[in-house]
Amino acid sequence: MQRITVVVQNRPGLLAEITELLASKDLSISSIVAESVGSQGVLRIACGYHAVTEDVLLARVEDKPGALAQLSRDQR
Repeated sequence: MQRITVVVQNRPGLLAEITELLASKDLSISSIVAESVGSQGVLRIACGYHAVTEDVLLARVEDKPGALAQLSRDQR
């Protein structure tokens, strides 16, 4: 069992689109938790499939020139 977490702009019909996509790939959903956080939608979906996993880092930065460079600088 693998869990997928999807963070997207919350809008009507989004849950239907995502579950239809999973169904079109013959993936069964064993559980789903959907919540809204402000204007964002967060879906946590447990599916029966084998996946390759990896660690990731999520960082929110201001949308302006140089923001990623500033975040990437060594902060010693």
